[in-house]
Order: sequence, then C-alpha cells, then structure tokens
Amino acid sequence: MTPQSSWLAVWYNIGLRFLKLNRIPLLLIKSGCLAGQQGCAIDRQEYKTLRKQQPASIQLFCLITRMANITQVVWLFAITIIIGIVAQEPPISNNTNLHMICGPESSSELVLQVGESYQRAISWLLSQRTRHWGWPLKSTATAILAMQLTNDSWYSRNSEDLTTQLSVKQLEIELLAELSRAKVVDKDSSRKIRNLPNISPGMLAYYIMALNSTCHNVTDFYRNDLIDILNGNMNRFPQSNFNNYFQYGLALLALCKSGAPIRAKYIREILDGQSVNGSYRYGIDVVSMALMAMSCIRDKVPTGYRNAYEQKMQRSIDYILSNQDQETYSFGNQISTALAVQALTAAGVESNDWNCHEAVRSGILTSQEDEGHFGSQGGTIQILPLLINKNFASVKHVKPNCDIPQDEEVDKSVFPEINILLRIENGVDTSAENLTLNVVVPENSTLYEAMVLATDQHDDTFRFEATLGQWGHFMSHINGVANDGDRHHYWTILIGSERVSASTGSDRIITEDGETYIWYFKSFA
Repeated sequence: MTPQSSWLAVWYNIGLRFLKLNRIPLLLIKSGCLAGQQGCAIDRQEYKTLRKQQPASIQLFCLITRMANITQVVWLFAITIIIGIVAQEPPISNNTNLHMICGPESSSELVLQVGESYQRAISWLLSQRTRHWGWPLKSTATAILAMQLTNDSWYSRNSEDLTTQLSVKQLEIELLAELSRAKVVDKDSSRKIRNLPNISPGMLAYYIMALNSTCHNVTDFYRNDLIDILNGNMNRFPQSNFNNYFQYGLALLALCKSGAPIRAKYIREILDGQSVNGSYRYGIDVVSMALMAMSCIRDKVPTGYRNAYEQKMQRSIDYILSNQDQETYSFGNQISTALAVQALTAAGVESNDWNCHEAVRSGILTSQEDEGHFGSQGGTIQILPLLINKNFASVKHVKPNCDIPQDEEVDKSVFPEINILLRIENGVDTSAENLTLNVVVPENSTLYEAMVLATDQHDDTFRFEATLGQWGHFMSHINGVANDGDRHHYWTILIGSERVSASTGSDRIITEDGETYIWYFKSFA
C-alpha cells in the first residue's frame, strides 16, 4: 500500500463523515478509491452502482488518485469538496417515505442511492411522453398511476402544470375511444357495456385506479359506470382475456381504491386460486400481486372468512420468502424483485426477515441503466412505487387535491380548448341528410381524438367505428354507413371551406380552432 493510497484512505473516512452531515454526493469521496486500491472500503459492485449515478465525479476523482504529489492531492480534494458544496443539487425528495424503504433501520447510504435512482427514473419516464402527452405502448394509465403513487400531488385539479393536465386529458381520451367502440358493438342496451374490445379487465383496473387517483368519478365517467363493467367481468372470471390472478389482483385493487363493495365471491376466488404451497399459476409475480390485493382488502373480509384469509396470506408470504436467492437476495429479475418487495411491505413483513437492504441494492438498483430506466418502460413503472416505499396496495391511500377553490374562478387558460366543426356528408346517397356538429376539444388534439369526444358531446346523433392498424385508425363506419370494398365506397377526409383532401389519416391531423373537418363518403368506382 503506497503512502498516497494510505492518505486517500484517511481522506475517505473524514470525507464520508462530512458527506453524511452535508448530503454532498457520496461518490465525490468514495469513488476515489477506484474500486480496487488496497485499503479502500469499497467493492466492485458498489463502484458499478456509483459509477452509474455520477460518472463525471468519478473521472474527476480518478485524476486526483493518479497524482503523485500528496500536496496536489490535498488541494484538489479541498477544491472538490468546495465544488460539491456550491454545486450540489437540491435534496432529492422531502418525502419521509424514502427514509423508511427498509424500515427504521434503513441506512443513510441506501436512502441516498434510492433517492437518486428515483429522481432519474421519474425524469426518464416523463421524457417518454408522446406529442399527445400520453405514453406509448398503451401505458398512459399505468404511468399516471405510478406518478400518483409516488407523489399524489403530481396532479391536482387546480394545478398550473399544463403538461400534467394534458397527460390526464389524454388518459380520458384513450378510454373514451374504447368506450365508443364498445357502444357500437353492444346494442342490447344504450349505456350497458359488457366488454371493451382492446382493453382487458386487468388493464381496465389500471385505468380505474389512475382515474380514481386523478379526481375522476369512476362510477360516472362521462355517464359510464366503470366499476359496473369491472364487476361484470369479475363475475365471468376466468375468460379468454381475463384468466390469471395477476389481473384478478389488479381488479381487486381497483375495487379497493374506489371503495366499492368486495363481494364474498371475489374473496373466495382469490383464496381458492391459491395452491397448497401458497403459490399461484405463472409464478412469483402473480403471487406478489395477489398478496398486495389481499393486503388492500384485508379490513373488508367478513368474519367468517377471517381465519382462512390470514392463513392464505401467510402461505403466500412464505412462498415469496422461499424464492429469495440467498446469494444475491433477489427474487428473480428486477421486476419480480420489485413486486416481491412491494408485496412483503404491503403485508407488513419485517424487513430484517429477508435482508431488504441487499434485495433493493443488488436486486433492483444495479439494474438501472444510465438513462434512468430499468430495462423497459413497463419495468420502470412497476419499480417506481418501491423507490418511494409505496406499493400497489398503497393506492387506497392516494389522496390527490381534488378541491377547486370556491372563492376563485378556475383559470381556463391552464388547459385551453378550441372549437371545431365536424361535418358528415354522404356523396353516394345524395338523399341522405348531412350532419354538422360543433365539437369542443383540447388544443393540439388530433382529428381522431376530436371524433372520440364528439361521440360523448353528441351521443344521440353521432357514432363511428374504426379499426387500428399499422398506419393508424381506419374509419369503417360513421352513423351506420359502412365502407363497401366491393363497390369501392369509402370515407375520406376533406378540410376547410375549400374542401382540400387530407394527405394523411385522422391520427396525424392536428385540429385548429374554427376549422371545418368533413368526413365525405365517396365512390371511387
């Protein structure tokens, strides 16, 4: 061990104490050991984690450790500390849940690492929003739910953050589009909806939780009772698109969050679906989600089911614990580990019983990429609640600010709206009556989104049906008039008083205030 590395080890211990008091990024000191010098208390895995968090600081301190003159080392070290004091970022979060991620014994080092990881993951997730302010891969509902779970003040009705308002509005539009399709398919009742064509009951549960967490009434969502639709599907479990207990657990969580009654049949189903060893089909992820659901509705279980319910919960807890790797302390990949940790936390299992620190550190944090995500958008969404010591069972405690001040007018400029004219014309049957609708839409809405809103604003006079393909939505029916491939009759789009033919589909046409958009049924024969 050289004199230089000996001095560095001394500086390391002094600096670490200083950092704990002043919250300067840990690797300004710790990375100086270079994950390999003798006498430095840092291993390679820890170095890898730190390197991902702040590579620039590591390069700076690598330069310091290569200096031969100890005087230069001391002076550069002092400069580094001063830079750290002056340029340090504001605290990651003032949320006290960070300090409880592994219970009261959570180390300050782990808390700092988790806080930095959370901030990077949030920043990355927000950067993935599309130009419509939703998320791709049908993830708008799950992403908004994750945002509200980790910070229930992210959205509020009187928020001045326009981008957040736009994201929640996109959530509404996406679900309204599916409800519109369902109304065309189900003709037995004008308001009763049995299934949503492109949304499984499990995904519907995500929508319900996201809407509930953003001040929406899910029993009267634009005159649609989403809880009634979900209950209908739960009564038909299992079915083709709703046949595993991960989805069933999500549905129970949605009912738990909404305050809806938990029927005895649902409790029997979640209990009877469990195997003798506490598992559910398809593995530990399903067990974890089922356990979170059981934890959420625990206080709603009738007395007659109480003993059996507690026994089944304990079996699932034991099954999850038995699947922990005793070397890495993970429960599988990073997503499985995050779900398992959330489930154990929701069930109130002591963190010392399963080495929470190592499970979080080696099973989750080391899988975070430099960009901030955990391998994928879906994985990042599943992991985010854990980083703030929340879990999907915590959804019942999310309390957004849904109050609008009574003594103030709502600032309409926070979410500007525009008016467009939507015309329906039949050029094949000239005797058919043309229709003109005034539609109010959010600024920057596409023509397709405007049509979805038109079905709600003019539900007695306007209906349409479209299919989603690789080029976007293709209009197939408008007010009962369908494309006819044999006769070459199709719906086309004309824009403005000059009736200019659109050069692209309805998904790519951005509506403008006061403009007229014409759906014209035309013969191409």
